[in-house]
Amino acid sequence: MDRPVLARRATEIAHGIAEGAAVVPDLLALLDRQVGADTVTFSELDITGRGPALVETHGADPLDADEEVRWRRLLPTHPYARWLTTAPAGTTRLTDVVSLTRLERMEVWEVCLEPRGHRYQSALTFPCRRRDLRLLSLWREDRDFADRELEAFEHVRRLVDAGFAMREAGQALREWSGPGGGTLLTPRQREVAALVSQGHTNEQVARRLGISARTVRKHVADLFDVADVRSRTALAAWWRQGGRSAI
Repeated sequence: MDRPVLARRATEIAHGIAEGAAVVPDLLALLDRQVGADTVTFSELDITGRGPALVETHGADPLDADEEVRWRRLLPTHPYARWLTTAPAGTTRLTDVVSLTRLERMEVWEVCLEPRGHRYQSALTFPCRRRDLRLLSLWREDRDFADRELEAFEHVRRLVDAGFAMREAGQALREWSGPGGGTLLTPRQREVAALVSQGHTNEQVARRLGISARTVRKHVADLFDVADVRSRTALAAWWRQGGRSAI
């Protein structure tokens, strides 16, 4: 683990989250590179299994339709998941809460966890007003997570948590203030502006957002008009100096 690299990149990612950029995949990849895991996931869940799950996955294929149905049915029976919904936000590991011997006798283990090699889990939980549970999970099949790794996760979790809090506070303020007198940016324009301000090229922004480079160029041109600038450097400065608060 390269601590300076982890600290620097986690800070950059937290700023990106605060600005509304699509940087969660970068966070998952960073933890995989610096700490190591078979799979890293970021989820917003309804623990009852009734609502849709929002999940980003790194290191494995996303759940297919049948797996989603099984997870939706069995998630309420998972003792670690139930515990996480009432525990304070923080970093823990599955084996601190439930024994593997007990878990391996349950249907959720046989049907959902074992097929994917999800024997050991460390969860980083965050406050989430919209869903029951927002968490980042690291999964391994062959070894548990060490105390020093949990310490690193907690430092990252606190930074990321601050990014989410700032983003949600900004959204609440914009909703409160109303549209009068503000510059109207679409959610996609905000994502593009945030990524451009971090130095990404049009092609990199396109890959990150899953859109074409031509579409990115159109968004950038529109942002030039909104910000009354003529260069990416000026656009980035506008965004960092307050353009991000445009509604």
